Amino acid sequence: MVLAHGLLWTLYAKTTHGLVRHGCRWPVASVVDPSSAGEDAGRILDGRARDIPVVDSVAAALAATSPSPRYCIVGVATPGGKLPAPVRGALEDAAAGGLTLVNGLHEQLADDARLVELVEANGGTILDIRKPRPASELHFWSGEVLSLST
Repeated sequence: MVLAHGLLWTLYAKTTHGLVRHGCRWPVASVVDPSSAGEDAGRILDGRARDIPVVDSVAAALAATSPSPRYCIVGVATPGGKLPAPVRGALEDAAAGGLTLVNGLHEQLADDARLVELVEANGGTILDIRKPRPASELHFWSGEVLSLST
């Protein structure tokens, strides 16, 4: 499921737009956006039905989808990469449902004690896409390339 929460019609939902239009890696079961509930996500975006229902809540998405989704993706890209309060609330519901939370915002979900507590208690995980690797895993210029022969 993808969270758009009132932003589906806007450019701020560009992650949702991409997943709805080209969701081959992440097939989208539903989009959570109370302001567009009852619609088909594809019809909203470009007039092409894609059998992706827009629902008003995480609970509705879980009830309407069989099998239940395993992932809940933050589908918005907000100014400053901040997590909007309605999306945070939906993430709490998804975490309580045992889903893996996938986030591409600059604000890290793994830094939110309540979300960590919920995913740990319910068997989910958090995937913060923008989380930088530890310095020990980074590769820096060594000059080794200069020793290669042509």
